[in-house]
Amino acid sequence: MGINWLYPNNRKNNNSLLTTIFKNAIELYKNNYKKMKTKVLSFIMIVTISLCAFGQDENKISNNDKIFGLSLLWKEVSYNFAFFNQVPNLNWDSCYMASLPKVLETTNDWDYYLELQKFMSLLQDGHTRIFPPVQLRNKYFGTSTKHLTTRLIENKVIITRVLDDSLRIQGLKQGMEIVAINDMDPFVYAEKYVAPYVYASTPQDRLLQIFSQFLLSGSTIEPIKIEIEDLNG
Repeated sequence: MGINWLYPNNRKNNNSLLTTIFKNAIELYKNNYKKMKTKVLSFIMIVTISLCAFGQDENKISNNDKIFGLSLLWKEVSYNFAFFNQVPNLNWDSCYMASLPKVLETTNDWDYYLELQKFMSLLQDGHTRIFPPVQLRNKYFGTSTKHLTTRLIENKVIITRVLDDSLRIQGLKQGMEIVAINDMDPFVYAEKYVAPYVYASTPQDRLLQIFSQFLLSGSTIEPIKIEIEDLNG
């Protein structure tokens, strides 16, 4: 199944269409994985900055400030967001109430900002988002795009470029398929760890961000393990 039937102006069906994409892709993955005959190469890929730069988790935001920050976002969006008609099934007040205990459960400032990102991503608007402080982002968020790039092609996660010489030496090359990320189906991984933090107004942009921009991005503390299959044998 392709994605040609996802229309950019049909934002109301965004969630259901993406759910269909993920479900179909996961089922296809399960069926194909059993039939694999080519050798699967497994290796650890570090997409982070040096671990020696880290100290203890920053935890400077009080619980009162966490509640205030979330409440301020909820209020400003309630009064100023112009596209609630594009997300008719979204109950913004209920989302706010559900997010209150989540922000209080965060154990450091970075996790708090991640919860705010998840909260704002519910609006499904590419121009309404949260940017964590630069010092936190630089400390806790790493990206793989300087090492390799990926793309969703025919419901497969394909490596489109390998920019890191050390990865080339290990045998990684353009055209290989990523069949697992941290021992998980790549679509299950994407749905759980990437999709909740993506801001997008259309299904196409959402899929592009998930599978081409942020799929292998994340914590700078933990390396990402990927399993790949060489489609060319």
